[in-house]
Amino acid sequence: MILDKHSAVQHVCYIMDGDRTFAILENVPKADIDHFAYHSGAMALENLMKMAFDELGIKCLSVNLIGRRNCLSRRESTAKIVSLVPKFFGKKWIDYFVRKGVRVKFLGDIDLFCSLAEDPSAIKDEILRIETLTSKFHNFHLFPMAAYEPSFEYMKLANEGRLTSPEEAKLAHYGTDVPDVDLIIRSWRPKFSGCVPILTSDYSDIYFFPAPFQCFRLKHFKAIVADYEARNKTVIRYNQDDMEVIREHGAEIRNGTPVIIGRKVGKIWLPIQ
Repeated sequence: MILDKHSAVQHVCYIMDGDRTFAILENVPKADIDHFAYHSGAMALENLMKMAFDELGIKCLSVNLIGRRNCLSRRESTAKIVSLVPKFFGKKWIDYFVRKGVRVKFLGDIDLFCSLAEDPSAIKDEILRIETLTSKFHNFHLFPMAAYEPSFEYMKLANEGRLTSPEEAKLAHYGTDVPDVDLIIRSWRPKFSGCVPILTSDYSDIYFFPAPFQCFRLKHFKAIVADYEARNKTVIRYNQDDMEVIREHGAEIRNGTPVIIGRKVGKIWLPIQ
């Protein structure tokens, strides 16, 4: 079961992006960009876990390693990500998982994800080993999303007859009792999109971090959590002055245009803060 809340935020989903951009910013030679990008991304994920669990007391963290469609279209990149699972999840982080009581459960089309490895069965066995070793923990929850696509997950549960109730579907999906996603953070790319864990609440707040994942720091995380908590604690009641402002700006409000959160320079989209 979930421990007492440290804050209003209990489940964060982070859509990681910007690995190659970060490698370019670090002046990594072209031949080494992929290696540096994914290894630095893994280290940034370690930092994200420690920020969420150690610093902020957030109980559940879902992280998008790679979406299902990208697995199918970017097979070489996926293979490099798959190869990092034993090194980081299975070796480097396993002591941390045990010490902190972090339960790890991979979500997504794991068969597809592992099929792109040099030895698919070895990767599947390693994922099973990590999940089994941490299955008894419930202090914190880490959900790596691999080859993940919500519609595929829904169909999988439907075919198994597990969509009969929200509680049964959630248990089948997460494997434990976890809170719905409170907020989604997406790094780098100037668009509000990305696969998120299914069975979330009616809506999840989305925050855009306009820089590569590796640049995300505790101060950014704290600011997002503080904003989320402030918004959820605030009951909007319009006084007379507020209503006058709304009326005075009625034309602007009625004719609002979509917010452009990036500008294209050559082939590159630069985010606008």
